[in-house]
Amino acid sequence: MEDLNGRWCGDVEGTNAGKISIDLVQDGSSLRGEIKILDHKLGAADYRLTGTLEGQKISMSLSPHAAVPGQVIGNVEGYGEVLEDGKIRGRWDSSIGTAGVFTVAHERTLSDSGSKH
Repeated sequence: MEDLNGRWCGDVEGTNAGKISIDLVQDGSSLRGEIKILDHKLGAADYRLTGTLEGQKISMSLSPHAAVPGQVIGNVEGYGEVLEDGKIRGRWDSSIGTAGVFTVAHERTLSDSGSKH
C-alpha cells in the first residue's frame, strides 16, 4: 500500500485555478487531512478532507473550513490516482457547480528535485 502521509503540493485547474497544498494523514486505507487552495482570482480557501485509498485509487470528500469573506465555497468530491512517478492526479466537482482537475506531488519528491512549493 502506498504511503501518502505528509504534505502534497501542486496545481488545481478548471473553474478555479491556482495552487493547492494537502496535509494528509493515512491510517491503512483511510485518509484525513486539510487542503488549502490559493485561487489566482478568488483568494484562499481551506477544507477538511476525509477519504479512502483502494489500490492506487483515491476518493476524497472535502468540507469547507474557511474562506475569504464573501467567497462562496461548497462541498467538494475528488477522485484521483497515484501515478508511477509518485504524483497524484485527479478530478474534482463541487456542490456549487465548479469542477476541474488537480495534480500534486509529495514534498519529499519536490525536495529531491530541488523544486520549491
